[in-house]
Amino acid sequence: MSERSEGTRQEPRIVPERDTDPIAEGRLDSRPRRASSGTRRRRTRVWPLWCLTLLLIVALAGITSFYWQERQAWQTRFSNLEARQNSLTDRLDATGSSLDASGDSLRSELDRLRSQLDASRAVIGNLENKVSELEDGTGASSALEDLRDRQDTQQTLIAAQQSSLKALESTGEDARATLSSRLESLSSRQEEQGSGLETLTQRLDELADTRQARGETLDDLQENLDDLSARVASLSGDHDEVANEVASIQDDLRELRQGQLALNANVEALSASQ
Repeated sequence: MSERSEGTRQEPRIVPERDTDPIAEGRLDSRPRRASSGTRRRRTRVWPLWCLTLLLIVALAGITSFYWQERQAWQTRFSNLEARQNSLTDRLDATGSSLDASGDSLRSELDRLRSQLDASRAVIGNLENKVSELEDGTGASSALEDLRDRQDTQQTLIAAQQSSLKALESTGEDARATLSSRLESLSSRQEEQGSGLETLTQRLDELADTRQARGETLDDLQENLDDLSARVASLSGDHDEVANEVASIQDDLRELRQGQLALNANVEALSASQ
């Protein structure tokens, strides 16, 4: 009995100390936890990049739609102004041709009346010569009266022709005044249309410059978007690497836990055997 008790006392009892147990201290759990927290931080950094990318795409779409609508509106206004200018030019040409035709007809009528007046004056001169010859002759009072009546008739006709000539001249002057006023109004309207076209041309040039600047901005935004896509892809690759590392660490931890369980089982078996 004494030998058995001495042998029992000499055998050391294998009991794992909790202070030196790496699993109890949480050393193995700390490493995957740090990796998992880093993974969470990396995952949270990817989402703002995607949000920024979506905002850039929405801004590009809004700028493009606004420029397209403004360009369509200015093109419509420019087409309307060109149509109005063409219609005014056609009306001006038609008015000028009609006034030229009226002026030609008035000139021809005036020339005809002048020729008739000259012919009437020649006839009156001949009649006056005949009257003077008759007064100097034997004197036929009846023939003289007839000639005087014919002279009065010719004078009346001449007066009527002169009054009609004056009326035609006044009508021609009124037509010229009306034509000149209409031409002045058309010229002023054409000048206004020309100034409007110049303003519209300047606006179109400004829009072209704005379009070019926005195109450059779009190119810069596209480059930034490409850089962000590359960064997102690199972050995705880093995330995959971290996930692989976490998986390997979890496998190592699982093996260590299995080894610890086996060690505990051996310790319990030794304790039971003692």
